[in-house]
Amino acid sequence: MQVEVAGHTSGPKWLAIVNPVSGDGITGRDWPFVDMLLREAGICFEPVFTRYKYHAVELTVKAVNEGCRHIIVVGGDRTLYEVVNGLYIQQTVSPLEVLLGIIPSPHDRGEGIAGVPEEYPDAVAAIASGCFSLRPLAVVSYEEAGYRQERYMAVNGYVGLDACMAHRIGLLREEGTRNYVSRRLAAARLLASCRAIATNICIDGRELNNISLSGARIGLCRRQGSGEWMLELSLLRRVSRSWIVRVLFSRWGEVFVQRMYRRGLTECRYGRNITISASQQLEVGADGDSIGYAPVTFRIIDDALKVVVR
Repeated sequence: MQVEVAGHTSGPKWLAIVNPVSGDGITGRDWPFVDMLLREAGICFEPVFTRYKYHAVELTVKAVNEGCRHIIVVGGDRTLYEVVNGLYIQQTVSPLEVLLGIIPSPHDRGEGIAGVPEEYPDAVAAIASGCFSLRPLAVVSYEEAGYRQERYMAVNGYVGLDACMAHRIGLLREEGTRNYVSRRLAAARLLASCRAIATNICIDGRELNNISLSGARIGLCRRQGSGEWMLELSLLRRVSRSWIVRVLFSRWGEVFVQRMYRRGLTECRYGRNITISASQQLEVGADGDSIGYAPVTFRIIDDALKVVVR
């Protein structure tokens, strides 16, 4: 059935789940512009705004149970993480019956799902076109309060330093502290206290024992040649003290940590099933959210998400 919106003919109605505090409030400030772009593109939608942590999970479950099959995620990786996990919590339909459009926060551009446009006009145009692709997810199995838990990861997983950073920044947000001075000082303190931990890593059955590790990042990538989806494990062996000084000149503490992975300070391994364990407490995170502790397993699942792409 076709729907008339502001003089345009559009397809099905979308639910736009908007995280106004994503990107330190940039998403909320930019929302009127995004709203205008969606209306000009003739997209029929209803916006709802998240108000607290994991609210997007609740909104997704409620929407799908009430018949919604088209959801637009407006926000960062953490907002997408909540929506994806909401899709897998609900039991009404297969998650593949729900089409996801993504309008990313400016702070998450370059970190999101490959093929999703990064600029607002391009993202809206992709949603209007309706072109989609099936994408993989990773199941993250970890320890929390003495129990094994599972979450679904769409972009990046973290162990050690990155997960601690996500935890610290999350606490600052919950306290209402959002200025960059507090964030970079938190990053500097974290780096100053960072110590490499002896870990054991198993990649598709191959054991790497007693690896000295400060942090690790796990992302989704395609294997060259075959096109098969893999998990890319980037190992950060140790943090140089000179990098601690540089963090004071980095606007965002977590962006600084990301740069450590981009500047050749890591080594990479690849597999479809990765387990990391340690004798000491080792924090675990996924898509910007601190979720628990090692031992942790990341397991890839193919064709797990239907996403609008350019």
